[in-house]
Amino acid sequence: MTKVKENRLLIKSVLNACENLNIDVKYLFASLDLESALKETGNSKLQKEDIELLVKFIQVYRFIDRFCGGDVHFIHHWVITKNKYFDTTPMEFFYTRDGIQRMYEYAQRFN
Repeated sequence: MTKVKENRLLIKSVLNACENLNIDVKYLFASLDLESALKETGNSKLQKEDIELLVKFIQVYRFIDRFCGGDVHFIHHWVITKNKYFDTTPMEFFYTRDGIQRMYEYAQRFN
C-alpha cells in the first residue's frame, strides 16, 4: 500500500471515530493544524509526528469504544462528563496535541 493510500485510510478512520465520538471534524483538524489532511491532495503531506498523533487518536477512540461496550450513548456521555483524572471533560482533550497524548497515556494504563 502506498503512503498516500495509508494516509487516506488513516484519515478515514479518524473521520469515523469523530462521528462516533460526536467530535467536530473541521474544528479538530484546525486545532491540530492538520486542515490540509482533510483535502485529498493534502494526505500525502502528513508528517511522521502527525501520523503518530492520529494513530494515538484512533487508539484512544478504540479504548473508549471498548470501555463503553460500543454503546454510542454511553460513549457520548463519557466524553462530555468531567473526569477526575483530567479535571475536565475528555472531549476538551481531543482538540489539542498534548490532550490527545494525555488521553493516550491514560488509555495505555488499562491495556
